[in-house]
Amino acid sequence: MSTSSTSAGVASKRKADESVESSTAKRTKKSGSDPLREELLKQATSLLDALEDKTLIRTAKNWELLEEDRLCMIRIVKKIISSDKQYSEAVLKGIRIPLDLPDEWPQQFTHKQIDASRAIIEEVIEGAQNVAQLYEALLISTKAAPSPSLYNHIHVWHEWQKKENAILCLRPKEKHGLPLWILADVFRQFRLMAKAPLPKDTVAANVALQVAYDLCDQMGEAFLKEKERSARFQDCIGSFFSPGQWSQQSISAKSEIHSAYVDGCLSMEGIICIFREVKVELGEGHDAYLQLARDYQIYIARLRDNNDHVLLQRGAPTFLLCLIGPVLLIAGGFWDGVSTIVQPLLQPYIMLFDMLDGLQQDLAGLLYALKEAVGILVSSQREIEKPQKFNPKVPRVYPSFKPLTLKSLSSQDEVPLTFESPLHQSSSKPLLFLATVPEGNSKAHRVVKLVNSQYGSNVHQTLVKHGLAPVLHGYCHLDGAPTAYVMEYLAPLSTSSPSEGWKTLHDFAESHDAGKYKNDIWTALDHLLTIMENERVVHGDLRANNLMIKVDTKGSPSTSGAVEGGVCLKVVDFDWAGNDGEVCYPSMRNESIPWPAGAGEPIVIGYDRKLVDTWWPTLIPPSK
Repeated sequence: MSTSSTSAGVASKRKADESVESSTAKRTKKSGSDPLREELLKQATSLLDALEDKTLIRTAKNWELLEEDRLCMIRIVKKIISSDKQYSEAVLKGIRIPLDLPDEWPQQFTHKQIDASRAIIEEVIEGAQNVAQLYEALLISTKAAPSPSLYNHIHVWHEWQKKENAILCLRPKEKHGLPLWILADVFRQFRLMAKAPLPKDTVAANVALQVAYDLCDQMGEAFLKEKERSARFQDCIGSFFSPGQWSQQSISAKSEIHSAYVDGCLSMEGIICIFREVKVELGEGHDAYLQLARDYQIYIARLRDNNDHVLLQRGAPTFLLCLIGPVLLIAGGFWDGVSTIVQPLLQPYIMLFDMLDGLQQDLAGLLYALKEAVGILVSSQREIEKPQKFNPKVPRVYPSFKPLTLKSLSSQDEVPLTFESPLHQSSSKPLLFLATVPEGNSKAHRVVKLVNSQYGSNVHQTLVKHGLAPVLHGYCHLDGAPTAYVMEYLAPLSTSSPSEGWKTLHDFAESHDAGKYKNDIWTALDHLLTIMENERVVHGDLRANNLMIKVDTKGSPSTSGAVEGGVCLKVVDFDWAGNDGEVCYPSMRNESIPWPAGAGEPIVIGYDRKLVDTWWPTLIPPSK
């Protein structure tokens, strides 16, 4: 093909394609709701510009095969740009046409021309790879979840994490499961050990220190490829996790189209304990955390396909190591029977040289904890005893609780506790659960509230004495986990006895005849406030949604347990409660509510009444 004809052909194509580019711009503008498609159009347009670059045209006229590939790729790219979300395997195969650098350059080419030609060809090769990746992701989006190596791309996981079968990995925040350390005790123990001082003068601790110093000495170096960084990391780790063995693994499942090619897996006694993925540096646009999450999801699919019930009933807890440049993040994976849950277990650790040895010491503590946790994990999976069956979306580390009121039990006795389900399906109160406890020959329902900070148990107990709060039956405290408070279940009318049930005062106020009982409700509310003032205790958040009213089958206030001239009210949610002036309003609260004092200020007698006065006059309209 002559130079003039080639140039003329390109010129005519450019002119003819002005309308294509214009429509592409319009489509890109409209595709805000489809960022993956938008990114594909952006990358494809850039690739088209590179393919029609003058330097490439001048170079290609000297190689017939290169020119044929260039023109073929131009047709494919234009098809990608013009197609309206129609994807095919043929187009994907076409965009993957190999475009090789010439082995020899024409003698008339100067060094400057060779460098320019080489640069534009390399730009086309990289651009075609980017377009192929994005196109493949869109192609398979209607069929199955992408491979882990694609899932780490923001435009891929952003779309897939919107789906019902998304990984509960906190990205975005709505995709979350329960904290892993209340699902698997090995994660709770790992966090505790990692935060504790490194044991002194033990063989395991000394080896962990040596490995940590090696990693901090090596991981700050410049690595051009992931394989190089991964190999150096492996050299530093050595046999630290012995007798476990590291290997690269391909994990596939019959129910998955794609396989997971994991950079490193630590197996011990036939159990995969650790997955590892490596990215060469921070900020390269690929997320090792999301890639590991997808690796683990495929691993769970394999266990399910193979009917590995024992491992699945235990949740298949696995450690996930994200190595991103010199940063090490340790996450965990867990299967709760319904969802794949992945979460970071600790903050990231920096593997860089520290003259004061602080980074090395911190990393040594982390490695020591991980080695010990792997041993615990293998031991627990080795147990022959059939694992207990758990319902999804409930904690698993609280098998029993210590009762507060002991009648026939000795002070050492614990009461078995079985979690049934979340108390509410909404995520507004995610740490409230319905559970059962033995009661004679049957079971009784209880509510379990998990509290990670303070809880006004003394105020709760004080109001129980006056019949103004659900009975607090006991608690379970575990280091490194929220405290579980076990209390009476104020069942709604639909699931309680035929004669009565409970609803929040907020919900009751919305009933059509609530105004008839306004005076009775105030009598009970004033009685409650007076009791609290006399006992010198405060609640802090005494609003209508934290007050329960007993109702009968008609939805009217029940007289059972009611204060004279009033109704039966009980207070719940004692998170801010305490003695007068000894507790403070939290920093994180709804500032649209007219609180009696600022965040961080003490809650004193009188503030609960002031808060009630802000909502009570408008809560229930007068009876007509």
